[in-house]
Amino acid sequence: DSYGFSEDEKGRFSMLLSDGMGSGDKAMADSELVIELSEHFLEAGYPLDKAMRLINGALVSGVDNKNMSTLDICDINLHTGESAFAKVGASVSFIKRDNYVEKIVAGNLPLGIFVEIEPEIITRTLKNGDYIIMISDGVLDGLGQVIGEEGFYDFLCAMDNMPAKEMANHLLNYVIRVCN
Repeated sequence: DSYGFSEDEKGRFSMLLSDGMGSGDKAMADSELVIELSEHFLEAGYPLDKAMRLINGALVSGVDNKNMSTLDICDINLHTGESAFAKVGASVSFIKRDNYVEKIVAGNLPLGIFVEIEPEIITRTLKNGDYIIMISDGVLDGLGQVIGEEGFYDFLCAMDNMPAKEMANHLLNYVIRVCN
């Protein structure tokens, strides 16, 4: 899995997560390529759906035609709180606001499979103090054997608010502990 961030001078901040299909160096290289291309297109001002279509085209036209990766983007206007979650084959994301948690889910296949794609873009308005939690399917696969997605959702709802870095460490320690 690979991740990245993109920010422009107009207050647009994007968080990116990609999971290359398969395992090993090839999957890692695929997800790194997707993140790198995403950062470049977003920094150049491309809309999310257009950027995803261009990245898909690059993967589909690859020499071996087996460059498949998920792409999960949360694009936030830092001035207004307007956010867009763009997902292609990506796992669930969450918005946590106090003890309420909303799931952001899309049901499409990864990049690099079809020539034409339809990214799912889900918009929400964030409030000060909201947390965005983006995970790859590896987290849910591990938890699925023990508590499942609903158990993770319940854990997020019950979790106290804390600084983002502490929350990330708390989540990571929880997943490691539950999954051994």
